[in-house]
Amino acid sequence: VLFTGLFIFIMVSACASSKSLRVSPFFYFEHNGEKYRLRSISSEDDKNSRNELLGKDFWAVDSDQDGSIDDIVMGDISISEAQQIYNFALALLRKENKLREINPENDKFRYVNSEYTYEIKTFHSPQGQPFNQFKIISNYQPINQKPVIIIDKNADGKLDMVIRGSADIAKFQKKYDHLLQEGLRENAFIKVDDKIILKN
Repeated sequence: VLFTGLFIFIMVSACASSKSLRVSPFFYFEHNGEKYRLRSISSEDDKNSRNELLGKDFWAVDSDQDGSIDDIVMGDISISEAQQIYNFALALLRKENKLREINPENDKFRYVNSEYTYEIKTFHSPQGQPFNQFKIISNYQPINQKPVIIIDKNADGKLDMVIRGSADIAKFQKKYDHLLQEGLRENAFIKVDDKIILKN
C-alpha cells in the first residue's frame, strides 16, 4: 500500500546497504480526537518496504504493506487497537484517491496440501530484530475472505499471536514446526543462534 504524491529519496548508510529507500510524505489525520501520522517506505529489494503508523506514544508497522499491522515497535498499544486506527487512515486515503494498491512479492516459503496453502515470510522490524509471519489460506474459502495470519515474534519457532482472523495457535504450531524443519532441509531457512529465518 503506497501513497501517491512526491517521494523523498534517502540513502541507507553504506555499512547497512547501498540500496536507496523511497519515503512518502507523512499523511496526518485525526481519529477519536487523537492525532496520528502514516507514511510508506519502499526499497528496491522490498526487504525494507513497510508502512509506519505513529501516534503520540507508539510506533506500529505493516511490514509487507498488505493492510495488516504486524509489529508494535514502540509503545503499549495492542495490534488490534493499532489496526483499527490503521483501517481508519486507509479508508481516508482511499476516499481521497491517495492510495495505490500493490501486490508485494517478498520471498516466502510456500507449502500446499489438499486443505490449506501455508506461507512463511521473515521480516525485520525497524529495530533490526527478525520475526516470522505464518499465513494460512484455506483452499476452499471464498475469494474475498482474508487468510489467517499468526506471528512468531522472535523467529524462534514458537507462534505467539494471531493478528488476522481466528485460529487455535496450538493447532497450527505442529504444522509450523514441520514446515520450518522442511525449509531447513531444503536450505530455504537458516538457523542463527536461536532464530530460524528465511534465507535472503
